[in-house]
Amino acid sequence: MRTQQGNQLLELLHQLNEVGQHLTQPLDSPDILQNIVDQIRNSLEADLVILYPYQPSEAQFIEPVVIAGQRLKPNSASSASSSLGQAAAAVLAQTDPVFAQNRPDFLKMLPSENGLNDKFLTHEQIQSMVAVPLRMLHEVVGVLFIAFRREVAFDLDRQLLIHGLTNYAAIAIKTAWEFEQLHLRRTKELKILQDIDSKISQTLNLQEILQTILNLTTRHIPADKAAIFLYHPHTNVLDRQAVITTNGNGVSPAKIISLGDEKGITRWVFESKRPVRVDNVRRDPNWREVYIEGTHDILSELDVPLLFDDEVTGIINFESTTEAAFSQADQEFLVTLAGQVVLAIRNAQAYEQQKHLAEERKALNKISQKIIGQLDSTRIFEFILDQALEITKSEVGTLMLYDPQRGDLWMAAERGVTESLRGRRHGLHEGITGWVASNKQMLNVGDISKLPWKSIHLPFIPGIRSELAIPLIEGHRLRGVINIESPEPNHFTPGDEQLLQEFADLAVITLKSSEGYREAKEGKAKLQALHNVAKEIIGQLEDPEHVMRTILKNAAILSKAEGVSLHLYNDGQADDIYRSHREGPQRELSIKHFDGSRAKQGIVAHVAETKRFYLTHGDAQNDPYYQGVPDIHCEVAVPILSNQNKLVGVLNLESPRLNAFDVDDVDLLELFAGQAVIAIQNARAYATATRRETRFRLLHEASQKLGEIADIEKLEEVFDIVARIAEKHTKSQVVIRRYDHETDDLVVVHTARWEQSSPVSRVGLSDPYFAAWVARNMQTLTVLDVKAPPLEAAGLTPTDPKTASSISTPIKIEGKLYGTLALTYGRTNRFGDDDIKLVEGLAQQLATAIQRLEATAAQQAAEHRAMTAEVMGSIGQQAFELAHRLSNDLGLVRSYVNDIREELDGLEDINPTIDTNLQNIVHDVQQVLTLSGDLKQALTKEVDVDPAEVPVSTLLHESMKAVSAHAAKAQVHFEFKEIDEAIEIYAVPKQVADIFRNLFMNAIESMP
Repeated sequence: MRTQQGNQLLELLHQLNEVGQHLTQPLDSPDILQNIVDQIRNSLEADLVILYPYQPSEAQFIEPVVIAGQRLKPNSASSASSSLGQAAAAVLAQTDPVFAQNRPDFLKMLPSENGLNDKFLTHEQIQSMVAVPLRMLHEVVGVLFIAFRREVAFDLDRQLLIHGLTNYAAIAIKTAWEFEQLHLRRTKELKILQDIDSKISQTLNLQEILQTILNLTTRHIPADKAAIFLYHPHTNVLDRQAVITTNGNGVSPAKIISLGDEKGITRWVFESKRPVRVDNVRRDPNWREVYIEGTHDILSELDVPLLFDDEVTGIINFESTTEAAFSQADQEFLVTLAGQVVLAIRNAQAYEQQKHLAEERKALNKISQKIIGQLDSTRIFEFILDQALEITKSEVGTLMLYDPQRGDLWMAAERGVTESLRGRRHGLHEGITGWVASNKQMLNVGDISKLPWKSIHLPFIPGIRSELAIPLIEGHRLRGVINIESPEPNHFTPGDEQLLQEFADLAVITLKSSEGYREAKEGKAKLQALHNVAKEIIGQLEDPEHVMRTILKNAAILSKAEGVSLHLYNDGQADDIYRSHREGPQRELSIKHFDGSRAKQGIVAHVAETKRFYLTHGDAQNDPYYQGVPDIHCEVAVPILSNQNKLVGVLNLESPRLNAFDVDDVDLLELFAGQAVIAIQNARAYATATRRETRFRLLHEASQKLGEIADIEKLEEVFDIVARIAEKHTKSQVVIRRYDHETDDLVVVHTARWEQSSPVSRVGLSDPYFAAWVARNMQTLTVLDVKAPPLEAAGLTPTDPKTASSISTPIKIEGKLYGTLALTYGRTNRFGDDDIKLVEGLAQQLATAIQRLEATAAQQAAEHRAMTAEVMGSIGQQAFELAHRLSNDLGLVRSYVNDIREELDGLEDINPTIDTNLQNIVHDVQQVLTLSGDLKQALTKEVDVDPAEVPVSTLLHESMKAVSAHAAKAQVHFEFKEIDEAIEIYAVPKQVADIFRNLFMNAIESMP
C-alpha cells in the first residue's frame, strides 16, 4: 500500500516538474498565456481551460480571455468571456480554489445573475469545474477555470496536482509580465539615451546640455528634486549646474557643496566613487548620520558619480519625498547615463575653453586699440575694468592707482562700489587690495567670509563672496591694483588669474603713456564747464523757464549729444521734462517743454530711484532699463541732488552712436548737475514765492468781491466769483456743492470748466465718494493719483470717472458745514501745496460769505416780521373797536322796531309795506351783527391758548392801554387803585384781556 502511494506521489511530482519546465521557459514568447493553458489542459486531461488575466496595478481583468480546448458552441451568446466574467470576479475574493464535482455544486459555490454560469455549463455540457485564483506572493495575476464534460472526483492527489500546476502558472505569468516590463523599460531607456545624444549634439552650451539631460531623465525616473553637480578642483567644491524641482527648472538658487568642510551622501559618493541608493535617509542606520538635510520632506536619495579616467568630475543627484522611490533599475540606468554625461561635459568644457581664449584675445586686442587711439587714461581704465568683468563673468570691481606722495590708493575706475564709498582712498594696510599692493603679489580668495580674509576684507561692494586682485607693477614700482569681485564663492579660476594679469600689464602701459595728458584735459574741461554754467544762469531767478533751457543748452554743447533732456522732480514725483534735439540742415538746437508726470519708466526712472548715474554698456537697445525709440544706441543719465540728498532732477544724454558716452561724460554731467541744482532750487524758490504772492492776491481779490455782495439772492454770484478765481489760477475743473440739511446730501450748485462731462449732481454723506468723505471728516482730501489714493481714501472714487487727480475741501466755519469745494484734473500729480492752500483759503472765504449773507437775510426777515406784526396789530385794534361799536349801536335796533310795531298796532289802515320794511331792517341789522361778531371772534382768537399764571395788574394795564384813545375821545377818565403785582390768576391771558377791554368799551359807550 505504501509502495503504491509512493509511486503515485512520484508520478505527481514528475508531472509537476515536467509541466513547470514547460511553463517557465518561453518568457519571450508572445503566446506565453496560451501555452500555459494548453499545458494545464493536457496535464489534467480537461475539456476546457479558461484563463482570465488580471492586472493588479489597474485592478481589472485584461482582454482577451485565453481558452484551451474545443468549444461546443463558440459563437453562442453565453461565451466564456461574458458568462464566466462574474464568476471570475467572485473567485478573486477566494483564498483557496473552488472544486465542484458537479454542476449544482459549482452554481451553489459561485452563483451569478441571470443564470449566466448555468447557461455556460449547459451549452458546453460541463459536469465538473475547478476555479482557481492565481497568486504570486499574495499578488493576484489571474483566475483559471478548469472544466470537465465528465464528472470528476477531486481527490487529494488531483487537488495537489492542480495546486502545483496553478502555482507554476502564476509564476510563469508573473515572470512573463516582469520580463515584458523590463523589455519595455530597456527600450524606453535606450530611447531616452538616443534623445539625449540627439539634443546635446545640437548645442555646446554646458548648462543647457545638463538641463536637457535632467529634463529627459526625470521623465523616466520621477523625482521631486534632481541636480547635476560639477567638481571644481581649484576650489575643491561641487557646483550645481542644473536642477529640476517641483517648483520648476533652473539653477537658481545656486548651491555649492564644499568638500573640505561638509559631510553628506553626495560627498560620500564623490570620495568613494560609487553610487548610493538610500530608501529612507532619515531612518537608515547607515546613512541617517551622514545625510545633511537640504529640504525638510526628502526621504529617499540616489547619487551616481560622473567618472572619467577613474576621476570624479561631478555627481548626478536624485531626491524624492516618497520612501523607496528609486529602484535598482533606476540606479543602473543612471550609471549608464553617467558615461554619456561625462562625454557631453568634456565636449562642452573644451568648447567653452576655446571660446574663452578667443574672447580673451579679442578683449586684449580691443584694449590695445583703445590705448593706441586714446590718450585719456580714465576711459581706458574703465574700458579695461569692463572687459575684465565681462570676460570673467563678474559685474563689480575696482581699478585703483597708487599715489606715492600720500602712500595710498585712489579709485580710478569702479563698478558696483557703494555710493557713499566711491572715491574713498585706500590705505596699503586695508583690505585684500591693500594686502596685494603691500606684498606685490596676486591673490585669489575663494571665500572672503572665512579666516584670515574675513578679518581684513573691506565691504566696498556689498554681497561679495570671492575676490581676485592683481598688482599693477612697473619694474619693481607699484602703480596700483586691479580687483574684481563676485557674489559667488570660488568664482575665479586659474585662467581668470592669467587673464587679469595681462589686463594689469595693459593698465600699466596706459598709465605710463597718458597720465599727463589726461590731467591737463580734465582740468581744462571741468573749469570751462563750470564757468559756462555759472555765467549763464546767474541773475535768471525771475525766469525759471530760461534757467531750464540754459541748463539744457550748455549740456548739449559740452557733451555733443544729439539729444539732451532735463527731468525735474518735485517731492519725489516726476514733474516737467525739458528736451532738446538738433533738427534741420544746420542741426540747430530746439528745446521743448513736456508734462512728465506719466514718465515713470526707463533709465531716467532707474536713476531717479537709485540716485546713481547710469551708463549703458554696448547697445542701449539691449540694456534692461532702456525704453525708448529704436534709433538710440547709447544713453547716460545722472541724478541732480540737493545737499540733503533730495532728488531735484535727472540730466540725460542720448545718442544714435554706439558707445557715444563714457565715464568722462558722467564726470562732466555730475559737475554740471552740481551747478544745475543751485539754479533749479533758486528758480523754484522764486517760483514758489511768486505763486505765494499770487495766492495772497487772489484771496484778497476774492475777499473784496465777496464783501461787495450783501443780498443772499445773489448767492449764485458768490459761487461764480470763487469758481472763476480757482479755475483761472489752477486751469482745472471746479465744482461747488451745498450741504442740504434736510436730505443730508451734497448738491452741485456751481461748476466751472466742465465741458465734456459733469460730476454726480447729488451725493449722500455715506456714499463712497471723495466729496462725501470730506464732508464727513470736515478736512481736506488731496488725491494726486486716483489709482493710488492715500490710505484714508482707499475704496473711494471721484464723482467724475475721468478724474485722475483732485483736491476736495469742506466749506465750513465754526464747526458748521455749508458744502464742499473741489478741483479735479484729467492727469495725475496735477496739484501742489500752493493749490491746496488756495482752495482752502477760497473755501474759508466762501463759508464766511455764506454765513454773513444768511445772518443778514435772517435779520432782515426778523425786522420785516416785526413791522408787519405792528401794522396788523393796529388794523386789528381798529377793526375790533369798530365791531364792538356796531354791536353796541345796532344791538338795540330790534327793540326799536318792536316799539314801532306796538305803536302801529293801534292804528288802522296801515300799509303792509311798512311791516315788510321793518322786517327787512331787522334782518339786515342781524346780518351786520353776525358779521361783526365773526370779526371780533377772529380778532380775539389766540394761536397759543395754553393757560398760564399772569399778574392781574398786567392784564388791567394792557386793557386800559387798548381803550385809552376811545376814553379820551369820549372825555372819560379811568382811575383805579394799584393792585399788588403778586396777585396772579391762572387763565388764558389773551382771552381775559379781551374781556376787560369789552367791559371798558361798554362802560365808555354807556356813559351819557
